[in-house]
Amino acid sequence: MTIAKEGLNLILAFLAFTIGFGLLRIWPLTTLLGILTLFLLFFFRDPKRNPPSDPSIIVSPADGKVIEIKEEDGIVRVTVFMSLWDVHVNRVPYGGEVVSVKYRPGKFMPAYKPETHSENEQNIVTIRSDIGEYRFRQIAGILARRVVCHLKPGQKVATGERCGVVKFGSRAEVELPSDKVEVIVTPGDRVRAGCTVIAKVRRGS
Repeated sequence: MTIAKEGLNLILAFLAFTIGFGLLRIWPLTTLLGILTLFLLFFFRDPKRNPPSDPSIIVSPADGKVIEIKEEDGIVRVTVFMSLWDVHVNRVPYGGEVVSVKYRPGKFMPAYKPETHSENEQNIVTIRSDIGEYRFRQIAGILARRVVCHLKPGQKVATGERCGVVKFGSRAEVELPSDKVEVIVTPGDRVRAGCTVIAKVRRGS
């Protein structure tokens, strides 16, 4: 098990304060900071993931629970809610070439609410693939105050490749052309980033 690099500075800071207050023998603060340091180590865990080898599959971008599947205007959207206890490292749903990465400021409403799709702070990644262009969104929640994406326009990406992290509770969405894919998950399903197949490319697409 490795730790996501995005959390290292925060973990080291809490560890330093824990040690400092421990040396001063201020035990209540030492205990509290020690617990918070352990939580951060747990939160920023970055387990190794091995995506399925089938080139026709689309994987979940995040660990968590599928809370919505919505089809509209030729697009089917799969939404995954990440709780505080889920791994928050995000992964590319389907391989291709990054067209754009757009940051959009916004609100910090609870990530399970439908309106967060359009109103919360988020990164919108557009990827060109053999099924056409699709979008992947990293959306902040009430506790998530930073969405981090390492992808750049023009970059080639593979299915299941690590692409960023959302700090604390949040949601991730994949928007796919509905005539090109068949969604195989349902609301309530638990999924893992880079491993769980959420959709398959339709034959002949």
